[in-house]
Amino acid sequence: MRQVRQGVIEVATSRCLLEQQAQRLRDQVPWSEQQAVRALTAGREDLARIALQRKQAAQTQLTELELRVNEAAAEEEKLSQAEQKLRTSVEEFRVRRVSLGARYAAAQAQTQLMESLTGVSRDFVQLGAAIGRAEERIQRMQARAGAIDALMASGSLMVPAAALDPVECELRKLSASRELEQELAQLQLQDGGQACHAPL
Repeated sequence: MRQVRQGVIEVATSRCLLEQQAQRLRDQVPWSEQQAVRALTAGREDLARIALQRKQAAQTQLTELELRVNEAAAEEEKLSQAEQKLRTSVEEFRVRRVSLGARYAAAQAQTQLMESLTGVSRDFVQLGAAIGRAEERIQRMQARAGAIDALMASGSLMVPAAALDPVECELRKLSASRELEQELAQLQLQDGGQACHAPL
């Protein structure tokens, strides 16, 4: 933009200088005519001839300068149009840049949000796995406690005597002896009944 604008200024300056020179030549043509008339009036044909030669040279230079002025004006117009198009393109680029910047910021925010959500999801997965492991340990402990309870109830697993109270130990011994005596008595009764019913 600066380069094109500088070019427009330089071409416009050249055009103005050419127009000033052309104006001086335009002023010189009638002045040379007046000099030729005055020279003839004074009887100096040689001076009149020189004045007319100057007039012709000025007219030739004026024609060439007017051509150059027109060319400079056309170049100035072309550069002005180029500057206008460039300015429009630059404005369009600025608008597009702002739009792209806004879209980039939105995409960046969305990416950060998705990354945050992914992190939260990962935390939830880890938390779920930890809860699953805890539930599995609880179930295993409950199953173990149930198995121990069942073994103790069936008599397969005895609690060490040292772990019990001495009174509890004596009571258990008495209970075991009583159960043993009852079971023995039942066996004896069964044997006695079978002996009575045995064939002679």
